[in-house]
Amino acid sequence: MAYCCFNCFNDNQIKKDILSKCHAKDLTRCSFCRSSGVQLIEAEQLFEYFEVLIQSLSLDENGLEVVDALQEYFSIFNNLISNKEMLVRSIFKNNLNYLERKYSFSYSKRLCCTKI
Repeated sequence: MAYCCFNCFNDNQIKKDILSKCHAKDLTRCSFCRSSGVQLIEAEQLFEYFEVLIQSLSLDENGLEVVDALQEYFSIFNNLISNKEMLVRSIFKNNLNYLERKYSFSYSKRLCCTKI
């Protein structure tokens, strides 16, 4: 199992969720961002957040790999993470089909699906 901490991410909602799910008093070192004295969560427990982000993007054969798309469009990962690909593979562990596709952000998709 792969574990990450709230310091791995820039998104405040993900950070809050991680902190709310960490009930252990044991503090340790994160293998992704190398933060010390932090509580860890199983990376795959964050899949729902990432699935929502990916579903807001358009499939595009000329687009970006999922890791690059998440960082480019949402700036989701902390720059301290040396291997973002490994973290994303851990998050999408049971849904690897998302990693086989390429994505782009489309303003027209947002406009056509938004009710005014």
